[in-house]
Amino acid sequence: LKARGGHPAPRMAEVPAGLLLGVGLQNPGIDAVLDRYGSAWARWPIPVILNLCGESTSELAEGARRLEGAPGVAAVELNLSCANGARGNAFGLDPQTAANAVAAVRRACDLPLIAKLTAAASDVRAIARACEEAGADAISAINTLPGLAVAADRRGPALGSGYGGISGPALRPIALRVVYEVAQAVTVPVIGIGGIATLDDVLDMLAVGAVAVGVGGAALA
Repeated sequence: LKARGGHPAPRMAEVPAGLLLGVGLQNPGIDAVLDRYGSAWARWPIPVILNLCGESTSELAEGARRLEGAPGVAAVELNLSCANGARGNAFGLDPQTAANAVAAVRRACDLPLIAKLTAAASDVRAIARACEEAGADAISAINTLPGLAVAADRRGPALGSGYGGISGPALRPIALRVVYEVAQAVTVPVIGIGGIATLDDVLDMLAVGAVAVGVGGAALA
């Protein structure tokens, strides 16, 4: 809902077969984003999916209300897998918590709703089923996983945020496992994300049950 400055630099470190990222969800806030980009998105020939984050269920619902009828937004991806709140937990670690977040957003807007899950959950299939039952139209999996890299002088973490999220090819086997499990647990479409860099990676993700894939780390690298 509000602007976030993000984490202090450095925000990126190379790790074996991947990148460790600690950006901190930097953004100018939902109203500024819609005002700045909405009219341009509405003219694009492709649908724009807005990733919605929040520190509480009520904050997520309020963000969703502001997206209802907003120009240029074709769907909302609900971020259940980044740290939020004072305890640093993610909504997507517990079925009921995830379901509450999805249900709140579902009540607040009629846009197609994609629930983005984390592989850190002990039973991601239960999370996926809870999201589907609460009104999610699709599932996307997975987000980064928490990791730590040490600075060159070994006097502390390499990132200004301390911990970061592991992305890139190192994440791909985990993403394939989660998509495989989720695709068997729900009837809604699954979007596979994590370490996609080649056509073979895409075909592997489709083979385990995804209907579409996301490309993140490869584009950044």
